[in-house]
Amino acid sequence: MINMKRLGLMIRLAKEDTPKARRERRIAGYYKNDYIALHLIRRFFLMTAAYAILVVLIAFAAMDYINAMINRIDFKTLGAELIIGYILFMGIYLGITYIVSSVRYNRAKRASREYEEMLRRLEKEYLKEDMPR
Repeated sequence: MINMKRLGLMIRLAKEDTPKARRERRIAGYYKNDYIALHLIRRFFLMTAAYAILVVLIAFAAMDYINAMINRIDFKTLGAELIIGYILFMGIYLGITYIVSSVRYNRAKRASREYEEMLRRLEKEYLKEDMPR
């Protein structure tokens, strides 16, 4: 005879087995600090490259102005402004990355716990059936 409780649990587990849920379970396999650090390091290198590309594109766009003013440009001030801009850009972006990664990890951990709890309940249902009466 079909055990309706067990069938319901299996259906819920099957609905939870999506690519997004698998990705969340993979995320939940990390320690929180490791997951966040991995994303911060990855974003640091990507945003450093993005900032360099942005500066080069702006320099190309303002090439006429740069050529006309090359003798009057204060390179120390320009360098300081670029460094301060980089620090602000990275600080804001890495702060946002920290928050997003933390929220994503917490959601994944919660979803993973719910999935594991359903698996435990299903296992208990199977064990109940196997026990002699």
